[in-house]
Amino acid sequence: MTRLRTWCGILASGMLVAAVPLHAGSAAGQSATLVQSGSPTYAIPLKDGNTAVVWWDAVSDPVHPVWRCEVPTPRGADAGRTITALTAGPGDWRAALAEARAALTGRVADGE
Repeated sequence: MTRLRTWCGILASGMLVAAVPLHAGSAAGQSATLVQSGSPTYAIPLKDGNTAVVWWDAVSDPVHPVWRCEVPTPRGADAGRTITALTAGPGDWRAALAEARAALTGRVADGE
């Protein structure tokens, strides 16, 4: 009986260890953005129903971190996105949002 419990424990542990990377891989595959967790991130709703994302990118180039704006292509067009480096200074999220909104003139949802 003890041998059976041991093998069941080994089998259950192995299945758990195998399931964790599969879950992490499928969750990572669902996210199409390059936003790092823990980085300041802001969303700008667009008229076409998409959302532009502005974030502080200190991972792509740790020596020269910058604000970035990711804008998906309009719905109905080929899937894709455009990522633009912004010139706002570190910690100046208001300037980064203002710069991104200026670049998105005509695409930002009314009242936002």
